[in-house]
Amino acid sequence: MCGGCSMTLALGSGFTLVVTEDGDMCCFGRNEFGQLGLGDTMSQNSPVFLSRHDSFNSRRVLMAAAGNKFGSCITDDGSVWTWGHNLYGQLGVHAYDMAGLFDPQQISPREFGRSRAAMLACGNDFTLVLTEAGHVWSSGSNSFGMLGHNDAAICRKKHTFQRMDPVCFGGCAVTMVAAGASHCIANALSNNAVWTWGLNDSGQLGDGTTDNVGVPFMIPHGAFENGAVASIHAGHDYSMVVTAAGGLFSCGNGECGVLGLGNELSYSTFQRVGGHNSALFGPRGVRTVACGALHTIVLAKDGAVWSCGNGSAPGLGTTDGQAPHCLHPTPVDRALFHNQPVVAVGAGTSHSAVVTAQGRVYAWGQGRRFQQWATGVGTNTTEPQWRPHLITLDPATGVRAGRWHKMPKENFMGFVMGTHPRLGEHSDFIDSPVELMSAIFEQIDLEPRRENGTGFRTMLGFD
Repeated sequence: MCGGCSMTLALGSGFTLVVTEDGDMCCFGRNEFGQLGLGDTMSQNSPVFLSRHDSFNSRRVLMAAAGNKFGSCITDDGSVWTWGHNLYGQLGVHAYDMAGLFDPQQISPREFGRSRAAMLACGNDFTLVLTEAGHVWSSGSNSFGMLGHNDAAICRKKHTFQRMDPVCFGGCAVTMVAAGASHCIANALSNNAVWTWGLNDSGQLGDGTTDNVGVPFMIPHGAFENGAVASIHAGHDYSMVVTAAGGLFSCGNGECGVLGLGNELSYSTFQRVGGHNSALFGPRGVRTVACGALHTIVLAKDGAVWSCGNGSAPGLGTTDGQAPHCLHPTPVDRALFHNQPVVAVGAGTSHSAVVTAQGRVYAWGQGRRFQQWATGVGTNTTEPQWRPHLITLDPATGVRAGRWHKMPKENFMGFVMGTHPRLGEHSDFIDSPVELMSAIFEQIDLEPRRENGTGFRTMLGFD
C-alpha cells in the first residue's frame, strides 16, 4: 500500500524499497514474485543495491511506491517502471504473469497522453499514476471499482493504464493520489477538493456511508474544518488527511486503534485525531503520516515520530508485544533515532521505517519467526524487531536515503558569496531578512555533504 507521498520510502507486504540520494534504489525483504526488481525471486534479508544504470536506463529514480507484492517507481524522464506480481495487470505492461515480472519494466510518458508521470500510488492489486497534466491513470484489479472508470469496456483493458475521465474530478487538475488495499483518494489544490472511490465496507471513503463507489465522490469542504488539505493517505481499509495547519483527520476501520481516535470504532466520516487538542503533535502539528494494515506512523513538523494501532505486532516502535493496542498516538523515543529529526516515514503491512535528515534509514517490525521469507526490516534475525534499528544501505559507499543530492560547488559558493555583506552587495537576496532565509531552509529536507565545506554547513545550521 502506498499511504501517500514519500519520495524516499515504499513499504509493501514484507519488503522495502528505498530511493537513494543519487537516484538509485536499495531493496530488501520478500521477493517470491520479483517485487524487489532484482531479476530473480531470492528474498533478501539485507539491502541490495539496484543501480539506476543497470535497471532504469541511467535515469535517476525520483520516487517509489509499493503494492502488496509488486513495486514501482518514477524516473527523472517522467517514465513509470513496474515489477513483481502481475496477475491482475497491476503493472500496466500489456502482459499477465502469475509468477511475476522480475525486472523493472518501463512505461514511457507517451503511454500517458505524452505527459510525464508525477506521482504513483499502489493498492493491493492495482496502480494509480498521476501525470503532470493533472490526469489520473489506473490499471489492475477493479473488483471494488478502484480503477474509477465505472465502464466495463474500459475495465476489461485492465492490463494497461487507462485514463480516468477528468469530469470525475470536476475538470480540476489532480495534484495528489493515494491508494489503500482496495480504495483510492485524490486531491486538487486548486479548489481544496478531496475525492474518494472504491471499497467502502468500513467507511474508509469518508462519505458517510458504507456503500462501494465506482467513480470519485467529492468529500464536502467542511469535512476538515474548512482547513486547506496538505496531503492525503490511505491504509488497508482506512484513510487520513493532513491539513496545512497540521491537523490530522481519519476515517474507516478503527480496529486496534489505527485511526488514533482513542477507540476501535469505525467511522464513515472524517474525525479529527486528538479532537481540538491542537498541541497533541507539538505546536506545529502533523507534517505527514504513513498508513499500514493495522498501524499508523505519524511524523510531526518538529521531526518527532508518533504511532498508534496494533500493540501485539512490532510495527509501532513503542511496545514489546505485551502492551494493549495503542488507541491514541504515542511518541516513539527520539533516542532510537539518535536524537536526529525524521523527515520521511513509511508503513507496510507489518513493518515500519523512517529516514532522518542525515539520510539514515531505521526500520522495525515483523521478523522471520512467523514466516519463511525475509522481511522488510533489513536484518537476518528470526525475532520481531520491536524497536527501530539502523540499516546500512551500502557499506561500501555509505550511500544515504532521500533526495539529498550533492550541490554543485559553484552553486553553494555563489549562495554564500551572495549573502556576504561586501561580496554580495549587488545580489538579489542580500537584503532578505535572516528570519525569512532561516524559515526557507528549515523547510528543506537535506543535509549538505561534508565535502561542501564547513562554512556552508555552518550557515545552514548543521555544524
